[in-house]
Amino acid sequence: MTPEPPAQDIKAVWRSQSPEPATISLADVQARARKFERRIGRRNRREYLASLVVIVAFAAIAWAAVGWMMKLGGVLVIAGTLYIVWRLHRDGSTRRAPAGASAQALLDFHRGELVRQRDLLTSVWRWYLAPLVPGVVFITLGRWFQAHAPNRSVATDHLVIVLVSIIAILVFILVWVLNALGAARLHRQIDESDALRGD
Repeated sequence: MTPEPPAQDIKAVWRSQSPEPATISLADVQARARKFERRIGRRNRREYLASLVVIVAFAAIAWAAVGWMMKLGGVLVIAGTLYIVWRLHRDGSTRRAPAGASAQALLDFHRGELVRQRDLLTSVWRWYLAPLVPGVVFITLGRWFQAHAPNRSVATDHLVIVLVSIIAILVFILVWVLNALGAARLHRQIDESDALRGD
């Protein structure tokens, strides 16, 4: 009976073995890419529809508001929303994979799209949330200093404004957190793509 090799030698041999590279077919890569494109397309359509609702609502606020601060706030929210739509269209639209590409080329392309969308979600505070802040601030200040609801005391009106402001801040935080989670999910997909590419 031969003696068993030391545990350290076994670990060294195990570490020195190169793992078998994962393989993926062209059809699998195409299916992944199409599924990702559909998901991004649905997301963008939802965002465009929501932006249209925001623009109509804040146009009504700017038109009907009492005091220049609230009117300016409504206009700034619309301007911020238009900027968001432009950035989403420019940086977040789906791109078609090159026709006739090999599995490796298509995998490289798909990885690039994952990285682009992840980076977009990571920076959501800068291009999605920050452009809305000036308008929200002016509407809140205008409501606080210039306009109060009829038949309601100023103190009650101020309390409502504070509560609405807290809710707005929580919504902003929730949007940031959801996008951070989405970016983390995309990062995991990038790692899977790197494993398939042998990186």
